[in-house]
Amino acid sequence: MKKILVLSSALFLSASCGGKHASDGADSDGPGAGSGGSTGGDGFDDAGNGSGGDGGNGGVGGSGGAGGSGDAGSTPTLCTSQTHWTNADRGSQLMHPGGTCITCHATNRSAPKYAVAGTIYPTQHEQNDCNGVNGSGSITVVITDATGRVLAPIPVNNVGNFYYTGTIAGPFHVKVVSSGRENAMMDAPATGDCNSCHTPEGVNSAPGRILAP
Repeated sequence: MKKILVLSSALFLSASCGGKHASDGADSDGPGAGSGGSTGGDGFDDAGNGSGGDGGNGGVGGSGGAGGSGDAGSTPTLCTSQTHWTNADRGSQLMHPGGTCITCHATNRSAPKYAVAGTIYPTQHEQNDCNGVNGSGSITVVITDATGRVLAPIPVNNVGNFYYTGTIAGPFHVKVVSSGRENAMMDAPATGDCNSCHTPEGVNSAPGRILAP
């Protein structure tokens, strides 16, 4: 009687980690970087040799990349014109470029009251009180009110300041125009105090300063 020898073979499955790739960890902060470390086990080093330990170290490296992103978050400011307003609150059409004109004037009974005011700059991250572009005779601000009426162009002076004292039916749209080029704001602004959002860093979704086209 023949004996049938049944050989049982064990099937070994190589389990792979379910976390994100190390590159994902490098792109995101905190927990994402840790997940990158867990996936290192199925990675290959530069020589093409599979090494669970080495791959894991690669994931930790991703965490270091996330730490570096903190430096990128800081926004350096500058003053392209290299000229600042230095006369404190002395009344002038050239005063405090980059400042919140409407908010400031509201606290001074003798100061003119504006419906729209702001400053035009050559770059996005210009400092407060830094003179902006010289727009005299070449740059204007154009406003279209809620009725579709286009107001007379608002001149931009030689430090980049502009202002309008009339009444505007809102919501309105605004654009900066120069020599046939324009830089238009896509959405209606929430306020006419333009520099309250267009700060050196930008707030309320503004990327920074109002730019000349």
